[in-house]
Amino acid sequence: MKNYIYIIGLTMLFYSCATEDSNDAPTVPELVFPVNNQACTDLNLTLDWNPSVDADGDNLNYVVQVSNSASFSQVEMEAVVEESEKMITVTSNAIYYWRVRATDASGASSDFSNVHSFYSETEGIENHVPFAANMLEPSQNEYVSSGVIRLQWQGEDLDENDLLTYDVYIGSSENMLLNEAMNITNDYFDTSLTAGTYYWRIDVKDATGAQSTGQVWRFVVQ
Repeated sequence: MKNYIYIIGLTMLFYSCATEDSNDAPTVPELVFPVNNQACTDLNLTLDWNPSVDADGDNLNYVVQVSNSASFSQVEMEAVVEESEKMITVTSNAIYYWRVRATDASGASSDFSNVHSFYSETEGIENHVPFAANMLEPSQNEYVSSGVIRLQWQGEDLDENDLLTYDVYIGSSENMLLNEAMNITNDYFDTSLTAGTYYWRIDVKDATGAQSTGQVWRFVVQ
């Protein structure tokens, strides 16, 4: 009987410790301003996002990253702030991409937010570089059935009536993507794939040859 009570006591102790040590990561921040693909004429602007929610009531800080690359291969600016905004200064006539993630007092972090882009515009520019493509489907890390799979995206350019073309890259490794199509005008591409994990990227070009290299996305074929 004593052994039985002892085991119950240990079980309750372990459960209590596990409960006390548990910690939930905060929710993913939602970007507010600049809105995605906006032209900004002020070179001093404030990035703004909706605050994350932490189920444990922990204090939060935010990691803000700004890059000229949609893949964030090189980060131009990174800052840690406690408020849900960050003032930055940018150079003129350039595309910027930004994202935010939240971290609580226990060190648990959310995923990064969706990436938003903006263009720092000044008067007299004759042609804007197109924005990096936005993923539509498959969504990031989505599981899809084998067979013919449609990759779909959205391209955008601040220049009205500027014809955009797309280069499509697909591969089983993030660092070894193969060019599957070049200079297509459709914003989708159909491909037949067997089971496995795949990565894909869309590069966007306008009529003058200005080009944006896209992010690398991932999906799984079952």
